[in-house]
Amino acid sequence: MSRVVELTLVATCVFCLHATGFAQLSVPPTPLTLNEDSPVVQTPAYSKFSDPQCDRDGTIYMRHESADDNSWDLARISPDGSAKQIELAPVPGFGDSHTFVLATSQGGALHEIVRASSDTDRSDPPAIYYLQFDADGSFRSRQRIENEFIPAILLPLPSGNFFAAGVVMKKVAGMEDVEEVAATGIFDSDAQLITKLQSSSAKSGANVAQSSTTDSDTDDAVAQGGHVTLGDDGDIYVLLSGSNTRVRVYRQTGAFRREMTLQQPFQEGLATGVWVSGGRMLVTYEGEADDPKDAITYILYDAGTGQLIRAYRPQFTGAVACFQDGQSLTVLVNQKYSGQLAIGTAELQ
Repeated sequence: MSRVVELTLVATCVFCLHATGFAQLSVPPTPLTLNEDSPVVQTPAYSKFSDPQCDRDGTIYMRHESADDNSWDLARISPDGSAKQIELAPVPGFGDSHTFVLATSQGGALHEIVRASSDTDRSDPPAIYYLQFDADGSFRSRQRIENEFIPAILLPLPSGNFFAAGVVMKKVAGMEDVEEVAATGIFDSDAQLITKLQSSSAKSGANVAQSSTTDSDTDDAVAQGGHVTLGDDGDIYVLLSGSNTRVRVYRQTGAFRREMTLQQPFQEGLATGVWVSGGRMLVTYEGEADDPKDAITYILYDAGTGQLIRAYRPQFTGAVACFQDGQSLTVLVNQKYSGQLAIGTAELQ
């Protein structure tokens, strides 16, 4: 073998090893910077609020676990940075309780799934409840959920129903052991399961509520760390991260619509969030990179086909809060020295 060929092979191998963390994108990432005016969020420094959720008017809701780890403190943040802490009213008849998940719906109503015991009959075992509160935190309603359902995701729907994903704790037949069974589906406002998500192999004309063909693959994937969002088209988008990043789209009835396999920026990375508006879908990714600034990528796709529109390399550190009109992005950015958050905005062309 000639010396030239040897050097060429070595160089090729080095390049391959260097590129193993990255997938080949059809377009190079565009640097993404935020607009200059970034209001500071009026919450205490280092308050550790996270998990931002956005209303259609741009109001942001954030939360963090309370000191006893049994509930969450909430903050409602206006686009100008002003913030108000929300106190949820006590639930009549509840003793000790623990919040599993919390979500907001349009208009600021708050929804929780909790485990709670009775404050009057200590002999009753704790049960799982779906709770609703008004935007000011006042108690609205509670409904008991059948079985021992431990949710990881809660998504209120405009109809008054809700989407939830998690696991059901079931006893193993003939044994004292308990097993976790992944469960994902649509519940009505009385917390009764209407239907599980329909499988892509089910007939499109079938009655979803009566169909025995359900999407156990999605159940497992979502329960293990998937992401779900309600698009402004009314459909439910389920992001499944793995060796191939996929998005499955469902109607609010649970009926399967389509699946999209997405072009991704990292071979060994993780899709960390999904948002849908204006016919476009934004997915955020995190992967390994020599330069930490290259470890985060935002990609904009066509929400109908999954075709890549443009990739972005953010020049900041923060969490996406809002994605509106298919291009307006709101990000909560960490202020390095003050310990506070700023509301940054950008336009995705």
